[in-house]
Amino acid sequence: MKGEIKSTVCNLQSAIRNLQSAILTAGFLSSFAGFAWAQNGATRGGEVITSFLPIILIIGVFYFLVIRPQRQKERQHQEMLKSIKKGDEVVTTGGIHGVIMVVKDETLIIKVGSDVKGSDVKLEISRSAIGQKKGGQP
Repeated sequence: MKGEIKSTVCNLQSAIRNLQSAILTAGFLSSFAGFAWAQNGATRGGEVITSFLPIILIIGVFYFLVIRPQRQKERQHQEMLKSIKKGDEVVTTGGIHGVIMVVKDETLIIKVGSDVKGSDVKLEISRSAIGQKKGGQP
């Protein structure tokens, strides 16, 4: 009786391996069959467009939900950087709050506070380090 069970188990294991092999082969061949069918020119124009339509839609949605808003935000930030003038209260990208004291071409000098003696603490920072104006748009 044990021999029969062992034989049956071996037969089932063999059948499972054969089935797995057949499934993999069928999937592999069907993917090549689809590729060959597409390559032989037998496709019609509508079928090609239909097959690429989901990709085109994903790219379109990605553009309108990610790329376009990011470009608009970057454009607004560049306009804000160009409009910076003396006396504006700003916050740097590092989180430092200050008031613009001097505007140069590529750098700004901001007053960030006073030290113990009462003199102003100033930092010279890059214009691109400004994150936003206080009370204004980012």
